[in-house]
Amino acid sequence: MEENVSRTVLYDPVDYLKTPEDIAEYLNATIEDGDERLMLAAIQDIVRATGSMTELANQTGLSRESLYRALSNDGNPKLSNFIAVLHALNLELAVRRRRSVSKANGETSLKWLESRHKSFLY
Repeated sequence: MEENVSRTVLYDPVDYLKTPEDIAEYLNATIEDGDERLMLAAIQDIVRATGSMTELANQTGLSRESLYRALSNDGNPKLSNFIAVLHALNLELAVRRRRSVSKANGETSLKWLESRHKSFLY
């Protein structure tokens, strides 16, 4: 009697991070999601896919220890460290307008901001 056995294959994003475009798309997707933990996990995956922590430390000018601490599951990297890691990975941080604009008290975020900061905008 033949037994029907299904096999589970573990998913590891590192297996799919082969090109700089793959890496950029992966990181952009996590940034768009807005979850800091997910973004941190993505950076951990990208570091695993692209080389060693020692190599990254040399490229960023940060110590291995501070990188391990910042990129740990409990880490909270400073923006400057995040940008240094991106630059070492030949990536950059860019800002663009969100596709969907959230509302604050029935106003778009941009209108809300303009109404509160007219002296800065005009």
